[in-house]
Amino acid sequence: MSNFARSRFFAFAFLLFALLQIGCGGETKVTVTGKVTSDDGPLAVGSVTFHPDASKGNTSTEMPSVEVDASGNYTLEASAGAYKVTVFAEKPRAEEGEDAYAEPEYLVSQKFNAVDSTPLAVDVTAGASPGAYDLKVSSQD
Repeated sequence: MSNFARSRFFAFAFLLFALLQIGCGGETKVTVTGKVTSDDGPLAVGSVTFHPDASKGNTSTEMPSVEVDASGNYTLEASAGAYKVTVFAEKPRAEEGEDAYAEPEYLVSQKFNAVDSTPLAVDVTAGASPGAYDLKVSSQD
């Protein structure tokens, strides 16, 4: 094999290796499944958002968020690490008429809506036990 062919071969091999590393890079995602319950049982409407907790070493730039189903269940994908969790839920409003402009009626306490005040926190890890990501909220402070 000539020096030219050899150098082209090694350049191609290096490029292929670099592309494979880039394609395989990134943070490993963990499927997170949980249930949100409130004072009266499952939270039937609302959303859950995971905020990376930098104070505990989670430097991810992603904030996974998902709507809960009618039974309060949710599933999302998040990078492993510590998160503060916010839950937002309000009573559905009419789409038309006077009620469409009514003040929202929140179904959970406002403390669960903001990352600075939420008491909810989880540590996302692969192989977590069932119920590890279940969340308990209340309508009162």
